[in-house]
Amino acid sequence: MKVKKKRCWWKMTFLATLILFFGSSIGAETLKIVSLSPYVTENICLLGLEKSIVGLTVHDREEIKRGREVIGTLLEPNIEKIVSLKPDIVIGSKEGNRREHIEKLNKLGVKTFTLEELYTFEDICKNFITLGKILNSQDKAEKILGEVKTRLKKVEG
Repeated sequence: MKVKKKRCWWKMTFLATLILFFGSSIGAETLKIVSLSPYVTENICLLGLEKSIVGLTVHDREEIKRGREVIGTLLEPNIEKIVSLKPDIVIGSKEGNRREHIEKLNKLGVKTFTLEELYTFEDICKNFITLGKILNSQDKAEKILGEVKTRLKKVEG
């Protein structure tokens, strides 16, 4: 079991670092996204949609936070600040965000989406494709995952 966790962690880290290797050329985006989790933020950036992010957490990387509203922490987002940003969608994760915050945003008329918990590499892939679908970037998500899986096969031999 320990070996599987180490492999999964390594794969998760590898996937996150691929952000550095993929282009982030972005056309004029009108979508306004608030990310409630650094994991979500990194995946939005990997899809090349970082210019769509209007709000994120204090835990996100400094270079991503520049010019964007910090909406609080992973566990304690500032609901009023999020609503004031008038996002098209707020994206969180089940393992990082509290359900009551998501429900409160929904009651205030804010569209939300919560990614599933991550236990395996396949969970990571599934969440990434789902994120691509909800952000109209499914083709790019599938292309990136295809390249990731190809690189992993080469590394694993």
